[in-house]
Amino acid sequence: MYIRIIKDRKPIYYQVYSQIRDKILSGEVRQDTKMPSIRELASQLSLSVTTIENAYNQLQTEGYIIGRERMGYYVEEIKSFHTEPKSNIQQVKNTRYINTGVTSNTVDLSIWKRHITKAINNPSVLTPPDFNGELVLRQEIMKFISRYRGVRCHSEQIIISSGVQQLLCIILSLISEPIVGYETPGFEKAIDLFNLQKVNSCSIHIAEDISIDNLVEQNINLLYTSPSHQYPTGAVMSVGNRQKLIEWASDTESYIIEDDHDSILRYRGQPVPSMQGMDKGNNIIYIGSFSSLFIPSLRLSYMVLPEKLLAEYNKSTKYSQSASKIDQLAMSSFMMSGEFDKHIRKIRKIYRKKNELLINIIGKYRPDIKVDSDDAGGSIILEFKNEFHMDKFANNCAQKDILVRKISKESNKVLLRYTGLPSSDMESLLYDITKN
Repeated sequence: MYIRIIKDRKPIYYQVYSQIRDKILSGEVRQDTKMPSIRELASQLSLSVTTIENAYNQLQTEGYIIGRERMGYYVEEIKSFHTEPKSNIQQVKNTRYINTGVTSNTVDLSIWKRHITKAINNPSVLTPPDFNGELVLRQEIMKFISRYRGVRCHSEQIIISSGVQQLLCIILSLISEPIVGYETPGFEKAIDLFNLQKVNSCSIHIAEDISIDNLVEQNINLLYTSPSHQYPTGAVMSVGNRQKLIEWASDTESYIIEDDHDSILRYRGQPVPSMQGMDKGNNIIYIGSFSSLFIPSLRLSYMVLPEKLLAEYNKSTKYSQSASKIDQLAMSSFMMSGEFDKHIRKIRKIYRKKNELLINIIGKYRPDIKVDSDDAGGSIILEFKNEFHMDKFANNCAQKDILVRKISKESNKVLLRYTGLPSSDMESLLYDITKN
């Protein structure tokens, strides 16, 4: 048996093992072939018996050869791995839509790199992350949501995770026999999760204020809503309806999940205060995220649990911390330095200008398209005269890797996010995608 040994490369026993293995896999050495004895091959290759013994042991351990008592070693039946089997798995297209990200002028990554470096140099990165999230970040989040959103809590109530869906999974595990009510149209990722978890759930149409009678009739005990900037419509829930929902939650011992999506990004006037602050935190679970406020690649979300649910959560050992400790430490440093507040002020100005520019360009090329903008968030709603024009627009967008979402099956409205659209190219892009 020919074996080529190369000095000063891999261990000699491994070279012997790997070349015999390859001969077996290729079919050059067939099933039931008797292998040379250890002494015979050692003599043939001018190697030690121990070297050949180690190679044979490895081959036998992996199932390429088998030792038969008083007979020697024989090749086992091995199917070739060189022919790749045909796959029936459907490939998922992972399109990177330019409009769903942010542009380079939005974020000063050199500042973020500085805080990442500071986090890496923190000796605590050598230890596991805190179960609830790093305390220093929870303290900064507490101050931030109190200042910007009027949320009332202490840092122990804040739970950090890598995304809203992970937080929703935790919430569902804390509620006994949850029956979830969610807004339609609404946040698809949340609705998908409720369906995947196979919890009892039902939709609530949001054309008008949420009906308390509807919640009671359907025995809902967990309501998912975004009252300060409803996704995708941008609607703001009235104070009267908020008070009614708070009373309903208190009277029925139910909970409200307040997803504060894009509420801070209001370009005129002050952001609408959170519903959690009105309730003093008794029955409302407040959820926020850094994805839309900073960069979408940063997977950091958080929630504020009412104290009763916090006690249940702290008893649980089901969940490990899913958010990177380095990212958590970097974000806490970013917030503590005051640079995150500067960033918020900066993107408000940038997105306000993009919002105005986008509306003007659409009005210039397609005055037949009705634009609905609430001066907040990073999206606008476009309403078309008919389904044909809407589908044509959506197809034109897809060809430019621009994502639009249909608001509902019944309407000719689509949601267009613009945070990732470069202002300098916006007119040429909009000209191409608005063509009839």
